Amino acid sequence: MGKAFASLCPPLLINILESYHFSDNALNLVRSCFSQQRNRVRLGSATRQWKDVVRGCLQGSTFGPLLWSIFQNDLTQAIVRADISMYADYHQIFSSDHSFDRVEGNLLDDGGKIQNGMK
Repeated sequence: MGKAFASLCPPLLINILESYHFSDNALNLVRSCFSQQRNRVRLGSATRQWKDVVRGCLQGSTFGPLLWSIFQNDLTQAIVRADISMYADYHQIFSSDHSFDRVEGNLLDDGGKIQNGMK
């Protein structure tokens, strides 16, 4: 999984926090981290228009790694047929078997679950 902090889905994170019974004040604090975020690109003298940011959390923030850890906390439960290696925001699923078809099936099945769960 690459660009983890940039792939964080705020509505899904809020749902996760609600399921952990975070208080309304805590939920509002997290919502405020995602509200009115805008970004633009500058290359030399060329500057693009401001665009609303709809995914991800602030890069370089101290809150970002905590939000990401909460967001991906249940990821290991989605992995059933393969294995997962997790370090900070770098995750890798892997599988081994004598059959290439079984390895491919394991990775496709669990990879699909992760992909669908992160939307």
